[in-house]
Order: sequence, then structure tokens, then C-alpha cells
Amino acid sequence: MASASGSAPLAVISGIGTGLGSSLCRRLSREGFAVAGLARSETQGRRLEHELSGNATAFRFYACDITDEASVSATVSQLSEDWGPPSVLVHNAGQLLIKPFVEVTAAEFEAMWRVTALGAMLTAKAVIPGMKAQGGGTIIFTGATAGIRGGARFSAFASAKFALRGLAQSLAREHGPLGIHVVHAVLDGIMWGGISRGLVDAPREACIEPDAVAEAYLQLIRQDKSAWTHEIDLRPSVENF
Repeated sequence: MASASGSAPLAVISGIGTGLGSSLCRRLSREGFAVAGLARSETQGRRLEHELSGNATAFRFYACDITDEASVSATVSQLSEDWGPPSVLVHNAGQLLIKPFVEVTAAEFEAMWRVTALGAMLTAKAVIPGMKAQGGGTIIFTGATAGIRGGARFSAFASAKFALRGLAQSLAREHGPLGIHVVHAVLDGIMWGGISRGLVDAPREACIEPDAVAEAYLQLIRQDKSAWTHEIDLRPSVENF
């Protein structure tokens, strides 16, 4: 879907670390999207700007605290002014905490929820009016198996991912009839190069490849509205489930 200005369609990626976020920026940029990457830290954003500077379509980094409503609102207003309203939002920001429940602090629990669930709510709320004005769009939330089944030592992570899944279901039912495709993607396994890779030791063949997930997300964005996927699970062939 082209932006209202007639230029390249704009995809917003919240959370552009070295794993899936970066793969999404590269893949969507190659596909002809203008891509806006949101993160608090500038390091990876500036690296991607340099890497993708020769692409036919643009990548631009926007410093943004996705847990702060004013920051999200100002950032989405700015990128919409730069390129027109977004056609795609991928909420990929997240944290991972593996810790016995009695050792989890209130601050850790809240921080997990703020990035995963509140960040999704704020970014979605900011882009939906522009999508409605364009006649539709796609919102993808990166979830996890913990959002379906809470495990031992994953209390904070699972609680946040459960909230994310519930938000996705509600948004899909409310905004699907308006042409906005809302997807909850369950990533079941360790992402190679992602934040979980540093916490869990696993060989590459047992991990999820970020580029493969980015390709799957692109196919979700391309889906005809007569056959939309709301929830999809992606896992390595060797993963137990």
C-alpha cells in the first residue's frame, strides 16, 4: 500500500537491535518500503542508516522512548510529516528476564510490561489514525510462546507477553473491519543474534534465523484481506512443542 503522498509506503519498526529488528529494516527496505526505525539507543540506528544509505528507498532512525506517550506521539508526527502516514507497524521492542519469581523486583516487572505491552499500545494508537485515513494497513506484534504458556522463572516476561497477545486480539477485532490487519506472531525459540541469544546457550541450527522471520512478516504484510492470518507461530524444526 502506498502512502497518502504517493511515495514509497512507510514501515515503522519499534525495536531495531542486532537481531530481528535489523533484519526487518533490511528486508522491507529492499522490498521498496521507506523504513523508520525507533529505539532509545542510537548506536544500531546510526549503523543501519549508514548500511542502508545506498538503497533505493530510505531508512531513517528516530530516537524514541516507546514507553513515553509524548515521545511516541511526537516521533510518529515527525515521521508522518517526513514521509506520510505509516502503512506498516511492527512492534518488535522487548526485554527478556529469566529469574525466580521471588527475586523479581517490582521495577523489573513493570519495566518488562512497559516495553512489551505499553509500548505496543502507544505505538499502535499513534499510527492507527493514519492507517484509517489511508484505508488500511498492517500491525504486527512480535510475541513469544510465553504469551500462551507461562513457564517457571518467566513470570515477568510471560505476564507482559500475555498482555501483548490480548491487545492484539482486541485490536484485530476492532480494526480489522476498517482494513487494518493486526497480527500476533508467536516466536517459539531462541532468536539467533537477538537479546535472548546472550542469555541462553544454543547452537545456530537450533535457533530462529532473524532473516527468515523477516521474510515471514513480509508475507503477512502482503496477504489479501480475504485470507488474513491473525496469529502465526514460527519455530526451528528441532524445537519441542
